[in-house]
Amino acid sequence: MKKTLLALCFGLSSIISADITKLVTFQANFEQIIIDEQNKKITYKGNVITSAPSFAMWKYNNPINKTVYVSKDKVVIVEPELEQAIIKKIQSNLDFFSLLQQAKEIKKDLYVADYLQTKYFIKTEGLKIVSIVYTDEFENRVQILFHDQKVNKKVDFKQFTPAIPQEFDIIND
Repeated sequence: MKKTLLALCFGLSSIISADITKLVTFQANFEQIIIDEQNKKITYKGNVITSAPSFAMWKYNNPINKTVYVSKDKVVIVEPELEQAIIKKIQSNLDFFSLLQQAKEIKKDLYVADYLQTKYFIKTEGLKIVSIVYTDEFENRVQILFHDQKVNKKVDFKQFTPAIPQEFDIIND
């Protein structure tokens, strides 16, 4: 009984003191809602897999199919409907984990991060990120809702290697 109670207390204390800066990997289904200045709304759906220090794969499947691969200094966007891949070098270190490192808890399960001249609001449930809300450089209001989250689970790094079919046009930007 004592061991069970001790294990329960330890488990609860680790949940209560959850710190999103301790995330190493994150996987989830997502819904990205973008509302422009005219209140026009578009919703994208897909899944995301990220791993520290700076790897991510955002796979969009609705309303379009595309996959965005992010590494430390490069973004590769594979667009099957256009039969093209865009490869961009990125100047700033825009990555999921750098954003989380900047986050400060302002109240239980709500963080704010000032990152690359943008303010992000991050809602959590323990270590699970529920949503990220911000205004982008075009004054669009962006909300990303996460579902079926998995945190700090082993990921296959092969997933972060862009899969570009040979017949696709490659655009170096």
